[in-house]
Amino acid sequence: MKANRTYCATDEALSLIDNATSFFEEGYFYSPRYRRHVWDGKKHLFRKADRSFPSGLLIRVEEAFRKKGLPYNVAEDFTTGKINGEQCLHGLELRDYQTDAIEKGIQSRYGIFHMATNAGKTAVMAGLAQKVNGKVLILTHRLELLHQTQSRLYEWLGEVVGMIGDASFCDTHRITVAMVPTLTKRMKGETKAAKEMRTTWIQQFDLLMVDECHHMGASTWYDIALRCTAPYRFGFSGTPIRTDNKDLMLEAATGPVIFKTSNKDLIDAGVSVKPIVRFIPINSPVLENDLEWQDAYHNGIIVNTPRNELAMDIASEHAVRGRRVLLLVTSIPHGERLQKMSDERDLGARFIHGSCSSDIRLEAISDFKEGRQLILISSTILDEGVDIPTIDVLIMMGGGKSPIKLLQRIGRGLRWKTSGTLMVYDFLDLMDVDRDPPKRKNQKPKHGFLTMHAIERYNYLKEQAGFEVTVEERSIKSKKEETD
Repeated sequence: MKANRTYCATDEALSLIDNATSFFEEGYFYSPRYRRHVWDGKKHLFRKADRSFPSGLLIRVEEAFRKKGLPYNVAEDFTTGKINGEQCLHGLELRDYQTDAIEKGIQSRYGIFHMATNAGKTAVMAGLAQKVNGKVLILTHRLELLHQTQSRLYEWLGEVVGMIGDASFCDTHRITVAMVPTLTKRMKGETKAAKEMRTTWIQQFDLLMVDECHHMGASTWYDIALRCTAPYRFGFSGTPIRTDNKDLMLEAATGPVIFKTSNKDLIDAGVSVKPIVRFIPINSPVLENDLEWQDAYHNGIIVNTPRNELAMDIASEHAVRGRRVLLLVTSIPHGERLQKMSDERDLGARFIHGSCSSDIRLEAISDFKEGRQLILISSTILDEGVDIPTIDVLIMMGGGKSPIKLLQRIGRGLRWKTSGTLMVYDFLDLMDVDRDPPKRKNQKPKHGFLTMHAIERYNYLKEQAGFEVTVEERSIKSKKEETD
């Protein structure tokens, strides 16, 4: 057994191992290859060429052997290095559950920390980096997270932290924070430098930590993590459950979930505030039920003037009371439209997105944190991990149905504040629901994409312990509807 891959010494029970380390891909049933019986519909993580599988799945394989009553033996062929006994982070007092998480990680050597937003996963990363006496690689994917993680580790550990990404490649220090897109680009190709990155460079680390590890379902993330031979391997996410059947890839790269703390745990402990979620019904404009998804989204979300105007009404109401309001969109044209509405009302909102320079984005976030600006509009760049503890009001403009993205976005405002609550507004989009009653007995009314997704969001949040979710009727002040 290597740190990253486990090799089978015999040819026995290989099919059993293959079944334990594979899963059906999303939508496999509709694949022509599956229908022609040339593909079994599965993603196989077992590698037949060298009879190996990712070591993160060892527990699953062992369980499969035990169920069959088959004997087995695991021989480790790697060293874990020395562990530092003392735990002392500068300017940071670890919470009890963070200390427990660190100790659990050291004992387990690999695994996923399922930590709700505001649980302080970077503090746990710092604690693990201090405990493991060796080189550390931390993977992330956004500029804001890159700078935020580097800054905090430097502050808490008191040592210089290298950074790969945002036009920087500094890997000469014990700890390196790296962006996955940057590493992927440097590892691509057949040049000597690319080959060295894929082999010698990625194998120098003793501790691998993957931030927002639910992205491990992407081949780029998965490939980098599996090339790394670090004996200590951990993933961090508030939402490590995927909706496309690729959960096994997360476990393969970093191991199973070994520690969990929920939003309710943090709310009850006074670490997080209580989310007060208000869904506002939107019935205008009426959309046809047979629209394609892109057209329904464009007409019902992006250019829906009544919906957008109502969002700006809410933002204005809270801003005049000195509250900081964050509006989250999923498309740049939508954010630009809201920015224009803000300018027309003289609200002073700013819109940041991935095409903005890092300086502009960091400046806007800083102004929002310090209260120099009360309304901020952002694309998906703030979906994950970025710490903005001063959000008082969150307005969810993007629709959609993903539970992972939904909790991540709400998590942006759960940091503790004196009010003890976070106001969250979302929209119960009913623009494409049937307006006419069913003609036949027991016939269900038809719901379009927007309505189905809105209902899914509402039901999902209703199930979250510690959340208060209600429907709030509001009048729409818009004088006209745009149809462009």
